Amino acid sequence: MSLLPQFGFFELLLIGALALVIIGPQDLPRLMVMAGKQVRQLRALASEFRGAVRQMAKEIELDELEEEIEAIKSDNVFADAKRSIDDVENVLRDEAAEIRDGVTKPVDNASKQSPKADKEAREQHSGVEASAVARSEPSS
Repeated sequence: MSLLPQFGFFELLLIGALALVIIGPQDLPRLMVMAGKQVRQLRALASEFRGAVRQMAKEIELDELEEEIEAIKSDNVFADAKRSIDDVENVLRDEAAEIRDGVTKPVDNASKQSPKADKEAREQHSGVEASAVARSEPSS
């Protein structure tokens, strides 16, 4: 069901004849030119409106496409694999740092010994060397 009235050839002919009688033959061409300009302006306005609606639809579609692309990027298998590798790499770095700290601590403890303890260690070492030399010399 259409809300616009349906005009056929005879209806248009009747309207033209009435316009010719009512307006007159001298003013009718001027009226037709004005009507043509008005129709042209209405068509331009309608075209501009359609263009604006299409542009809005494109922007909405672009926004939706961008959201879909971001979703695909976040659900990417390669991105998941990279995140997993990064997690393992961080764990290994932490463990390596702990091991490195464990190796350097005893060296630090040895350097913190007092000079007295250092002297005692040298005396024990020289005593061990002296006893080793004494054992290795043959008795005569």
